[in-house]
Amino acid sequence: MRDFIDSILSVIGATSLTDIEFSSVSATFSIYDQASYDSIAEVLVSREAVSSTRDRLIAHYKANGFDVTPNLGNGSNILVGAVL
Repeated sequence: MRDFIDSILSVIGATSLTDIEFSSVSATFSIYDQASYDSIAEVLVSREAVSSTRDRLIAHYKANGFDVTPNLGNGSNILVGAVL
């Protein structure tokens, strides 16, 4: 599984998994599916490198025949300019 994720990270221009990041991976099969996407996306969020790498990750999954549903719920729930 680690080789699978590292190869994807390499294609999208990100660094390989650390041991701690790999221990947090919840996906169990080396296939293009929602679980493996979610695991890689969580690693990217933990690295705070989500701007263009998430777009490249989605494009890579689409190029390999799997249309993912990105989880965009990791942002702040504070509306700038809202009255408190």
